[in-house]
Amino acid sequence: MIERVDVLVCGGGPTGLLTGLGLARQGISVAVIEKCQKSEQAKFGRASLLYPRTMELLDQVDVWEHMAEIAHISRGYVNYNGGKRLISGTYHSIFNQLQGTYFDYVVNIRQKYSEEIFRKALEENGGSFYEQYELLSIVQDDDAADDYALTVRVKNNATGEEHQVKCKYLVGADGKKSAVRQLSEIAFVGDDTGIKWFRMDAVVKTDMPDARVGMASIESPIYGHVLWMCQDHGRTRIGFSLPPKLADRFGTDITEAQVREAAREAVAPFSLEFETVDWWTLYSVGQRVAETFRRKRVFLAGDACHSHSSGAGQGMNAGAQDALNLSWKLGGFLKGWYDESVLDTYEEERRPEAQRIIDQDKTLSALITGKIPEGVGRPGATSFEVLGDFIASTMRYTLGLDVHYETNLLNQKANIGLVSAGWPGPDVLLRRPGSRISLRLHQVTKNVGRFHVLVFTGNPALTGESLRSLRSYMDGEDSFTHKLPDIFNFLTIIPGDAPQSDHYLGIGRFGKAFYDSDMSAACKYGFSAALGGVVVLRPDGILGYSGELGEGKELGEYFLRFVKASVESPQEPIAKKVAEIESKPTGEVEFDGETTETKPVANGVNGVHADTQTSIPIREGPTETSVAA
Repeated sequence: MIERVDVLVCGGGPTGLLTGLGLARQGISVAVIEKCQKSEQAKFGRASLLYPRTMELLDQVDVWEHMAEIAHISRGYVNYNGGKRLISGTYHSIFNQLQGTYFDYVVNIRQKYSEEIFRKALEENGGSFYEQYELLSIVQDDDAADDYALTVRVKNNATGEEHQVKCKYLVGADGKKSAVRQLSEIAFVGDDTGIKWFRMDAVVKTDMPDARVGMASIESPIYGHVLWMCQDHGRTRIGFSLPPKLADRFGTDITEAQVREAAREAVAPFSLEFETVDWWTLYSVGQRVAETFRRKRVFLAGDACHSHSSGAGQGMNAGAQDALNLSWKLGGFLKGWYDESVLDTYEEERRPEAQRIIDQDKTLSALITGKIPEGVGRPGATSFEVLGDFIASTMRYTLGLDVHYETNLLNQKANIGLVSAGWPGPDVLLRRPGSRISLRLHQVTKNVGRFHVLVFTGNPALTGESLRSLRSYMDGEDSFTHKLPDIFNFLTIIPGDAPQSDHYLGIGRFGKAFYDSDMSAACKYGFSAALGGVVVLRPDGILGYSGELGEGKELGEYFLRFVKASVESPQEPIAKKVAEIESKPTGEVEFDGETTETKPVANGVNGVHADTQTSIPIREGPTETSVAA
């Protein structure tokens, strides 16, 4: 068992593993502990549904491709009432509100397989994973000389031995019964609804049409809204509520035979036969949120700080967003890059989103059981109709496409462009020099803790003065690139096409050059050919800043608000992590790839007049999916 680590993550589920992965990709020393033995824990069931914004985030930490090989990808939905197919239904709105993403589908992959992929990625990036270790106590020493201020005691559940781990920070991602939250005396505010829901995964036979289309729902007069979802490996998940009047019938010690009986009743009038039942559960719906997501050196994430029903499938999606919001901030702070105020933005951004999920879940979980909350819905509408209307009105948020953060230290109110600060930066199609094949922006803006600065040049015949002004600022000693750590990935985005970028622009490009062949990328960000513009995307893809092309000083002032002057970092150099991630295969077809070579780069800016140069590996081939130097 490790004795000293920068960050200890308690909880080996998706949220804990993704938190560890996000830190490990930055070279941070991290260990994840899990009290269960995963090989003996329920292998299937639990979280499975993933939405587009979550897939975008997973793609940027290089785990999505592996998941896509296993997951059931759904682009279709059908609803049944009284055995008759209806064109519209409760979850029909998923598939007509998927605009603005290249992940225009939803997927189901059971948690067992997600965890295996995340755990492998964690360990490949230098993180450690220990199972069967249970948290016993947390002691904080504010006067610790070496900054390892937390002493955590854990017990090996297999041997009974106790161990002491020293760490700088502790992340509790250990579920709704979180030991980290309880030991930190953080209140879990909310209540239990009294609603009980069934969930089961099985291999089934049925005469229901389109049983493998992806997602379906059945309106049952007994069980209310019944969920039917296709899973990986030919499995189907069936979910429904247990009405209070049936609770006595099944009792507290419900058996698998009774669950099968209830499922057959729930999907009537269709037949249902079971070949294999992998997993089933009957659970009570609670809706709670932690009073704080941070107490000094302890953070909470995922179900440890927000708990709700699975009605909208938000559990793993919200947990992933917690993990990948926290990890880049904590990692950068530990490297000495940021003021501590950056850590405060984790709760500022994620707690309101957790509360919003819970507020929506109170209405949703009631409607799924067939109850219409007071003041909800149209007069005379049935609970099924009200449920469909409510889901449609909240679906963009459920998909993660409307999840955004308010103006804060990291999200500066923009005065140009169409995308507001705090919203995800749109993924757009670009081309490399000379290539006729497009690639997505997200493929070259991977999340390794660096900020991505996108310079939309506009037409240089119209923007030449602004380009020269920006180049002059970047090359000058007052530039933030000369004062701050090397955490910036610059991309120059040129409209149309040109045989050579520097000559066409009349200046040295900023980072690597990409071409916006049909000018759709600039259009999505709201920049014209006459003005161009500059966008800063945070490591998690959220737009932090948007400004005019010639406003180099203003761009620098944005970063100087929270990035500290260059320091000697005790952590693994970020350039090394970038090079390692670049070297990994991407699974894409390589048309004209070249070998990796090292070129001089001025803090990520290919300036022809730059004075300070560092060697950062650059890959020129079209299959690159990592950070562009």
